[in-house]
Amino acid sequence: MTLLDIKNLNLSMRSFEGETQILHGIDLKVERGEIWGMVCETGSGKSLTGLSVSRLIPPATGRYLAGSIAFQGRDVLKAN
Repeated sequence: MTLLDIKNLNLSMRSFEGETQILHGIDLKVERGEIWGMVCETGSGKSLTGLSVSRLIPPATGRYLAGSIAFQGRDVLKAN
């Protein structure tokens, strides 16, 4: 059974200088019982991907342009 399923996640962030797309089409699937680690370059989006799963991106600064994050079958981005 799929525990976490991220499909085509796209995130933009706002700053004083404007809005910039940060995450571009992230796809990730973690099955129940699997252990994953993310190893990438600095600034590649590891932390923002994790914060997105936890819904810790403030709406005042971040906007999801496309995609879905399903945790145990529920879309995290559509939850209250």
